[in-house]
Amino acid sequence: MKKLTFLALAFLIILSGQSFAASTDNTAGGAGSALELADLTVGVSPGVYAHYEDDGTAGNVQWWAISTAHQGGTKIYGAAQNNSGTFYINVGTNTIEGPLTAGTTYALPDSDEAASDDYWSDADWTR
Repeated sequence: MKKLTFLALAFLIILSGQSFAASTDNTAGGAGSALELADLTVGVSPGVYAHYEDDGTAGNVQWWAISTAHQGGTKIYGAAQNNSGTFYINVGTNTIEGPLTAGTTYALPDSDEAASDDYWSDADWTR
């Protein structure tokens, strides 16, 4: 959980003026490989999958969301730029063995949805 909070703070500090992809993850290199954004490389701990989405505004990103999960773990953690909460989805007794891909395993909110805890709880996220 502290790693997710650190990643969220790092994005807030570095965000202005950066040009990011609208959606990306670290699947190319596998769990533990760096999350490669257009002008930023974010290292993650060994065995961690990461997924990042933003509003797609080239050169001036106004909003982002990030999710992480440990390979073999049972929870996916998520946070967004416009919500102070850290949320998780419990995948139950199933362990996380593959990359995070929003829309298949879980859904990250868009910029309007993320501001309200209602979206998160309605989409099975727990604060």
